[in-house]
Amino acid sequence: MTSTSPNSIPDSTPFSFVCCQQGAERALKAELLDQGWRLAFSRPGFVTFKQQAVATATTSPRSMATTLPSGVFVRQAAWSIGRVSGCESAEITQQITQQLGQANLPRADVLHLWQRDRLPVGERGFMPGEEPLTEAIAQFLASRLHEHELVASPAANQTARTGDRVLDVVMVEPNQWW
Repeated sequence: MTSTSPNSIPDSTPFSFVCCQQGAERALKAELLDQGWRLAFSRPGFVTFKQQAVATATTSPRSMATTLPSGVFVRQAAWSIGRVSGCESAEITQQITQQLGQANLPRADVLHLWQRDRLPVGERGFMPGEEPLTEAIAQFLASRLHEHELVASPAANQTARTGDRVLDVVMVEPNQWW
């Protein structure tokens, strides 16, 4: 999950998550290792990284990580404030609300929630895109986060405008969201 602009890292984390097409993870990791990112967590289509920083007398590790990972294999990249897990959407929503409150981030304008690709594109006819269950969960979460004034819009997955703060939530597994 994240809620910051691409050029500013939240004070709470030097981690970033990257979504890619399933099967591109090895190339993505190689590309980002060359940019100074270190692998942290990985699932097909979803990889987290930590900025490798070498602190000197005049720099700190925090000052090294200022831009998100980018590259040919990056479908989406965002700063991460962590992972939540549970058996029910309401339970996970409560964890997200607490985590966002602890991160002390400015209110997001919109919520984007999606599921990582279940399969490689084309396998068993799979094509990435909207899924009814994921959309229903996104609307539930957006409504609850709006009630807690953590997201301005009560509707999920709206088109973001330039300058909007977007809270990205990726369902890595049905019971594990980042």
